[in-house]
Amino acid sequence: MKERPPFYACKVLSELGRQRVGSTLGRDVYALIALIVGMEDDLRYKGPIEIWNSTFTDALGFTPRALSAARRRAVEAGWLVYERRGTRSPGVYQTKFPDEIITCNSAPNQASITRKSAPNEPPIERKSAPNQAPIECKSAPNNASIMRKFAHPSSLEENPTTTPTEPDPFEAVVVELKSWGMTKAAEAVDAARRHGWTVDAIRRRWKQARELECADEHQPGKLYQWMTGDVRPPGSAPVPTTPDPEQIRESRILDAVKHARRLHVGEVIHRDSPQVAELLAMPASEWPAAPAPTPTRKRKPGNFQPAKPANDRRNELLDQIEAIA
Repeated sequence: MKERPPFYACKVLSELGRQRVGSTLGRDVYALIALIVGMEDDLRYKGPIEIWNSTFTDALGFTPRALSAARRRAVEAGWLVYERRGTRSPGVYQTKFPDEIITCNSAPNQASITRKSAPNEPPIERKSAPNQAPIECKSAPNNASIMRKFAHPSSLEENPTTTPTEPDPFEAVVVELKSWGMTKAAEAVDAARRHGWTVDAIRRRWKQARELECADEHQPGKLYQWMTGDVRPPGSAPVPTTPDPEQIRESRILDAVKHARRLHVGEVIHRDSPQVAELLAMPASEWPAAPAPTPTRKRKPGNFQPAKPANDRRNELLDQIEAIA
């Protein structure tokens, strides 16, 4: 591979903007070329680089179909050289300038790179603004002087004193739990703190989890469930739950509908019926008693006669006709 010119990555990115690659070929092509040229710059241009497709999907959020389409457009436009050696091997990539925007003296991708202007495009002239003063670079002042210049006068002291902050005891617990094998120790400790656990309470439950008799029990996972509240620790009282007012109201409406249907048998009763509204206006203890349901008459076992088959009934009728004749 020929040696790349100085600042090759910067020149590629600059030329991508001049050629309006984002609007002509698409933003996916621009992002793909920019990522590849950046990886080439990290490797000091030692040659074509091998990149798995998963690298592009993770870094740029491409789907496999979008990656294939962007790569094909970049190759066709002359910005990329791509080679696929097999289905189970990474692709080989190398960026380059398209032939229509470079002038090659001996070999492509050398330092002599010039831009060809588009047809009917006026040449670009760079002129300095009138009456523009020369830019003078000065070293930055000391940071302390800047802070003192813009700080409030009341905050400036001759001998400022700093009070040492006490270490958080929960952070030590997080470190110990991670060394024990709990990967999400920080999340578990935060959940336990929201539930009102103290450091002593966490250590007591930790000791209890280490003393589990079941050998197949994952002790860090069990402690994590206790601390996050997914599972109630053994021996702890259940947490009292506050009933939802909306659920209480809905349950009372359903009870009123059922009681109104017992009072008014045969009528169509729904939750917006005036009978239900009348019951809801009074306490449930003052609702009128519903009449007792009338007992249904049951058929005696002896009165039941199974239906005769059609052929037997036909034969019986024929016999009666013959007897009459």
